Amino acid sequence: MKIHSQPIDLRDYFATAAMQGELSGQSAELTWSNEQHLAERAYVVADAMIAEREKGSVESADQIKQMLVSKINELHPSICPSLNLSAEQLIFQLTTGKPF
Repeated sequence: MKIHSQPIDLRDYFATAAMQGELSGQSAELTWSNEQHLAERAYVVADAMIAEREKGSVESADQIKQMLVSKINELHPSICPSLNLSAEQLIFQLTTGKPF
């Protein structure tokens, strides 16, 4: 396996957040049964987030935040996220399951 020495970029950051969100909603047995599929899905989500972000409009940023809020509500219903939070804060909530 090749180990990359470069720092993580935005795509890696988004993929990490997507993977953590996915892992938080699965049983350990199911989650780790297909690591390659999990990693591929994380980067598919990251690519979709970047494509939406690159549209550069206020609506696309709002749509991404709404997607994050929806996913947080699904995975962590006790948090009660808000669209007033930054995307970074919402990703923190999604990945940690803790309120910001």
